[in-house]
Amino acid sequence: MNGFGLGILSVNDADAAFVAESAQPVPPGTKRRQFGSTPVHGARRRESEAVRRAIEANISITVEAAQAQVERDRNSTTLSGLAQAFEIAGEQKAAIESATEALRACVSQSNSSTSEAADPMSARLALEVLFRSDRADDALGFAMNLPLSNQLRLVVGATLASAGRWDEAHAFVDAAEAPERDAVLGFMLALEGKSQAAVPHLRAALRHAPDDADSAFNLSIALWTMGARRKALQAALQATRSSPGRQDVALHYLELLLAEDSIERFDDEVDALERLGVDPPTRLIVLKARARLARNDVARAMKLLQQASARARSEDDRETIAEVESNLIRLRVLRGKISREEAIAELIKLHDEFPTSDVIVASLAQVSYRKKHARVLRQAFGRLRDQMPAARRAFVEYEIASLEGDNAQAAALASEWMTAEPENSRAWTAVLIASGIGQEDWPRVVDLARRALAEASDDLTLINNASYVLAMAGFGNEVIEVLEPHAETDFVLKATLGLAYLSVGQVTHGMKLYRQAAELAEKSDPDSRSLMTVYQAMVVRQLGLLDATDATMLSAVSLPPVQLPDDWRDRPEFLRLEHVAVKRGYEWPMRL
Repeated sequence: MNGFGLGILSVNDADAAFVAESAQPVPPGTKRRQFGSTPVHGARRRESEAVRRAIEANISITVEAAQAQVERDRNSTTLSGLAQAFEIAGEQKAAIESATEALRACVSQSNSSTSEAADPMSARLALEVLFRSDRADDALGFAMNLPLSNQLRLVVGATLASAGRWDEAHAFVDAAEAPERDAVLGFMLALEGKSQAAVPHLRAALRHAPDDADSAFNLSIALWTMGARRKALQAALQATRSSPGRQDVALHYLELLLAEDSIERFDDEVDALERLGVDPPTRLIVLKARARLARNDVARAMKLLQQASARARSEDDRETIAEVESNLIRLRVLRGKISREEAIAELIKLHDEFPTSDVIVASLAQVSYRKKHARVLRQAFGRLRDQMPAARRAFVEYEIASLEGDNAQAAALASEWMTAEPENSRAWTAVLIASGIGQEDWPRVVDLARRALAEASDDLTLINNASYVLAMAGFGNEVIEVLEPHAETDFVLKATLGLAYLSVGQVTHGMKLYRQAAELAEKSDPDSRSLMTVYQAMVVRQLGLLDATDATMLSAVSLPPVQLPDDWRDRPEFLRLEHVAVKRGYEWPMRL
């Protein structure tokens, strides 16, 4: 661990400041984008330009052909085809006019018919053009005057749901009697945020059509939202197998694998995509970088993020630029390439360029380390609070409270963060620090500390804070067993091991370990000795050793008093201990 890590959240090398999994349910039957093929090396730009020219020529031919058909026979079929051709060509006004005329023809034909619309396919195509052109009211007016087929009722209902017009959407879908109704209703409920109600309909849709990738995708989203993570993964896998190479499905599955720390399965899926010869979109490059971070391969991750940044800049993908470049700044701090102060300045500049990016604010929270930084962080956070995912919001608010030395507020927010992300080890650390060290609520966090020691095999910061909590809660012998094999060369763990021995009454040996830890600390971080001395003075009081031990002996074996750093009032780790001292009525600074 770098520096005196007790009670401090370090800059994280893992997956804490990226865009959260944000896939949205999709309407059934909508054609979705596939991954593109990887172009020949060195030919990307030339090929892209050639493809663009060919597409433009084909679109022009399509419009001319559709116009010729209308001239030969002006009816609902040819007019709906012309509306589609104009839409593809980007001529929205002409597309709306042709779609409107096609629907008038459909209504006219239907008025002379006794059953369904005389040309249901043309009605569907024209209605879809109006919906996509933000003419929902016009489309709805025509739909109300057409004897729609069950299939068309579902199409209209799904489109209205996509526009957030829930009551109207349900009216159309409820009137439809077709096997596909469950798929559409499940989509609508999932989109409406009613995930639990959506799941039975989506499962029914998959029983009817097991290869329905849309329903499997929507089911995965609904299950993930409900917290049924394993089942969500299974549904996402089913969606990828039903539609190999489909971009939104594959990226969603990869996101979930990363969230579940299934890195080997992630790598297998990426290898399979690469064997298909796909040209990786920017999002996939970012996901690959996150997987490298999960494997602690920071150098490779940074190269991938730099590649993603260049691609995002060329595509003017502002969300990805903000996400990637803020994380690159954070990782440069981690690797010692820039100081935290330099990183804060760069992140503030990036925030000015992308003021709506909450990912930048999360990175800023990670690199902030002084009370003075809380003001800047609070300003950036305040404008984006309501749009942040719950876990990220709680994390940033926890950091602000911690920077400002507000122990009670930090404890409440750490608990809120852990509730939102119950498997996040950094949230565990925050709870141990804030509720344990900051609030001395040892019984409340004992179970979490035990779980942390059982599961955190290589997270020394978490192990250290969990050990501190257990020792203070009266389980020093457990801590001694855990820390003895690891504390020889790490002064932070050695100091906590000293605390564990103090807690079981072995004062002389405990103080010896504190002195050894202080000697190691001075070699790498002189200020650590000052913080360690204050901690020792505090735990001696909290454990009742000041009254139960010979005062002369205790003074002889303890660390000698050290003056606090000049800037201690700006340092959260000292403010936390001052708060405890004031609450307990101890002198400040505490000394033996």
